[in-house]
Amino acid sequence: MGYYSALTIVIVSSKVDVASSNMASVLINKYNFKSTGILFEGEFVYSRRNMLLVQINEEPISPPNLDTFFNPYAYVFLSRHSSSSLIPSVTVHSTGNFGKAELGGRDFEIGRSEPNLLKNVFLYLRKKEKELWGYKITYEATHHGPTSLSKPCIFLEIGSSEKEWRDAEAATYICEALIDAVEKGGFWEKVGIAFGGTHYPEKFNRFILENDIAVSYIVPKYVLTQVNEDLMDQMVRKSFPAAKYAIIDWKGLGTEKERLLSLVRKFGLEVIKL
Repeated sequence: MGYYSALTIVIVSSKVDVASSNMASVLINKYNFKSTGILFEGEFVYSRRNMLLVQINEEPISPPNLDTFFNPYAYVFLSRHSSSSLIPSVTVHSTGNFGKAELGGRDFEIGRSEPNLLKNVFLYLRKKEKELWGYKITYEATHHGPTSLSKPCIFLEIGSSEKEWRDAEAATYICEALIDAVEKGGFWEKVGIAFGGTHYPEKFNRFILENDIAVSYIVPKYVLTQVNEDLMDQMVRKSFPAAKYAIIDWKGLGTEKERLLSLVRKFGLEVIKL
């Protein structure tokens, strides 16, 4: 069994999200999630070993206060992914708003992150590249809510159009990767926060795949001007395990390089240059 075998993971599916509902159906019908007989928001909670599956009536980015009912190690939100590029994609990311909250959560608030779980989901998705042929499997930069839950949150998304949201075969492999990540996933002592680059950070994807380190947050170039001492403090405090490294896309920082390096040093993070 993996690192998470004794830790409760709550998987959150939204009934108003086609892709999310599709993945929940796969978990129930193909992967032996059974009803507990317990209701949440009028829907039965399902379980498989140390995993619970809950279905909500809100969008994944704006869930009810799950903390009033659950006390897990972490939450995994199943969600659709939308992009104007329409590139078929499977993405994973942590949550947080580096500015005004446009998609759930609170302004200038970072959600808690579990970098090992995030990396494990990514690694097991990449193991299924042949089955998910045609899909781009990638981290996304940290963005959107929820940001105020008391336990770490990660998003697992499929998109970028309704065709992919309803792709039952792809959902099957994605759900299998999630289960494998929880039941077999490992642990990395080194944890970092990544800075710079694009929203779909191919450089960080490669680094995470090739190195013995997990990443809690990815802060893209387009929000670097908003990263201040408070946001840096939130990212350091809300990473479980704690982040000790700053992984920097050296050419992807633009004019913010010196200011960001000063912040990184102030918080005692060891710099890794890419």
